[in-house]
Amino acid sequence: MIDLAMQLIDKKLLPFDAKKFEDHYGTALKKLVQEKMKGHTVIAKEAERPSGGNVVDLIEALKRSVEGSSGKGKPARGGKKRAQRE
Repeated sequence: MIDLAMQLIDKKLLPFDAKKFEDHYGTALKKLVQEKMKGHTVIAKEAERPSGGNVVDLIEALKRSVEGSSGKGKPARGGKKRAQRE
């Protein structure tokens, strides 16, 4: 399973640009603190939970992702040697 994860990481590895992401949790927390500082009463909302209808087998999804890529990426480190030891 580690080999599979390493292959996926090697094929999908891109530089990280923090400017492309928004911190929704931090933004909501700041808003909550500001409302409390103003003296407003904050009522907690019921957390939205996803329905259980769409269950995904993560390992199968990872395997399909690795198999579906172009295959031009470098192989995972130690793949053959590790497989022989196990």
